[in-house]
This record gives sequence, structure tokens and C-alpha cells, in this order.
Amino acid sequence: MKRKIFYAAMLAVLLVSCEKKQPVAEEGGKETVSLEVRLVSEETKAAGEGGDEEKAVSDYQVLIYDMSSRMLEAYETPDPTAESVNMVCTTGPKEVVVLANAPDASGIVSYDTLLKTKSRLLDNGIGSLVMEGHAPADLTAAGGTVSVDIRRVVSKVVLDGITVDFELDAYDNMDFILRKAYLTNVAADKSYLAETADPALWYNQIVRTSVPEVDAMIYDELGNLNIKTTKEYKQKHHFYCYPNPHTADTFSPDTWSPRPTRLVLEATLGNVPYYYPITLPELKQNTRYYVSLHIVRPGATSPEQDMDKYAVSFNIKIEEWKGPVDVSETI
Repeated sequence: MKRKIFYAAMLAVLLVSCEKKQPVAEEGGKETVSLEVRLVSEETKAAGEGGDEEKAVSDYQVLIYDMSSRMLEAYETPDPTAESVNMVCTTGPKEVVVLANAPDASGIVSYDTLLKTKSRLLDNGIGSLVMEGHAPADLTAAGGTVSVDIRRVVSKVVLDGITVDFELDAYDNMDFILRKAYLTNVAADKSYLAETADPALWYNQIVRTSVPEVDAMIYDELGNLNIKTTKEYKQKHHFYCYPNPHTADTFSPDTWSPRPTRLVLEATLGNVPYYYPITLPELKQNTRYYVSLHIVRPGATSPEQDMDKYAVSFNIKIEEWKGPVDVSETI
């Protein structure tokens, strides 16, 4: 199945040149000032398979909350190609929030309500990954500057390659056909601006079910490719989910409870179906997880079995999406 990938970018917002207008008396003795918001769209620094779609921004929303009242004071939707936008607000402490590729937030007039509002996996679209960022600003009549670095909300999981080297020679002459790859136990929501996730919405609980609105992000066909001869598969497959903090695992096949996300490979060996479920570590926002598999025996008989009892070794390399960092994990 030919898949389109979801891509996005980083955004920096510079608030500069708070040029004082003729002072207007506001409640509490505040003054109204004209605020120029400069928008700078940065290229993602990470090299590799990302591409322009993963960095695409279709729309920005800039929200300025007055932190004395904790209420929305200014809202603009600048053109994503614009370099700046003028906004009017009062002096005093503010929280500047920038959303990209997100649903309309103009009705979120309370900062506390914003913090309780959930971003959802289904809010993401092709070439339109949801991003968020915020920064404080204490505005005076003399002006001020603040930079807001926004991050993608999703975590990205990459099937980075498969090698096969069966321990028993009898398996070497059997067809080993790669069928599907997908995520299970998929976290699908996160509160805006939250540093840690607490998912309430989940897809593919324990086993895969068709979820048309997000299947393109969490499921892929592998083309029924027989790698009996080549013993390896190098094509990358990309999956997108929301952050999942859960690492405790019951491996219960019947009763759902929050648990780690898994990357599941479905294959057949001699026409017998097997699963290779790889339990992922804590999934963090705006972070990429590259999973490579080395298969030496037939797999599990269900996608929710502990692979410690079966025959696959795997490596998970972790990178912050903003750019490569020297963080890796081998499980």
C-alpha cells in the first residue's frame, strides 16, 4: 500500500518592537501597546527520511494570554508564509502560545481551559502534523522580545529494517513472507502544552482494529514480500502516535489496561502466521524511535505476547526530532 507520510516543521516566533501607541487607560492602570510578532519558520535540522511534508505548516495560530486575568487578550492567524503580524495587547505578564496545523483555538478564551484542552491524533493530517509551543513575556511600554520554539506533538516510530537468520536449517527452505506492520496500544490524545502525557483515548487496544481516520499513521502493508532468499528487508516504514508514558506491562491478552505501545510485525513462515511484537519504551513528544529486528526463530502466536520468550532481537535508536542527539537504547 502506497502511503503518504505526515510531515511538519519547527517554528520560532519573535515578538519584537513593542512600539507604544498613544497610551490607552486600561483596568488596573495598564496601557495598550502595538506588538509586532515576527514569524520565523526554521528548517528541521535532522537529516534522513523526513522530507518537506514532515516540516510542512499549513496554518499558525498565535494566542496571547494576559497572566493577571489568565484570559485571552489577542489572537491572530498569520499566513504561514508571512514574516510578521501586528497584534495589540496591554502591558504586563503574558503567555504567548503558538499552535500550528491545529483545530481552531479562537474560542479558548481562558488559559486554564487551554491547558485542559486535548490535542488528538486524528487532528493530524497529511503534511500537517500538529505542533505547539509557548513562552512567557513581560511587556512594558518600551517593548520586549520572546522566542517560542514549537514542537510536534506526535512521536514517530520507524520500522528501520529486518534481517532473518533462522537457527534451524529446516526453516531456511520455508517461505518467510512479510505481511503487515502496525502499532498497538496507541495513545491518541494529549493536553496542550503539557510536559507529560496522560492519555485517555487509545486505538488498537491489545489487537489491531481498523481505524480509518488514523490508519494511515499507525498501519502499513509490507507487500506480501517473500524474503526467504534475501534474508533482509531494508525499506523503512513510518508510524505516528501520541506520547505514551506507560512502561509497566501485564501482557494481558483479554483485559485492557494502559500499557506500552508496540510495533507489531506480521509474517507467515511456511503459511503459518506469526507475530513479532516489539514493546517500545516510553514514547515522548517530538521524538523518533528507529526499530530494527533480527529474527532467528518463529514468532509469537498473538500480537500481545512477551517476546522475551521468542526469537527476535531488536535495537531501538532514539533521536530528538529537532536534530540528532547522542541518545540510543538497545533492548
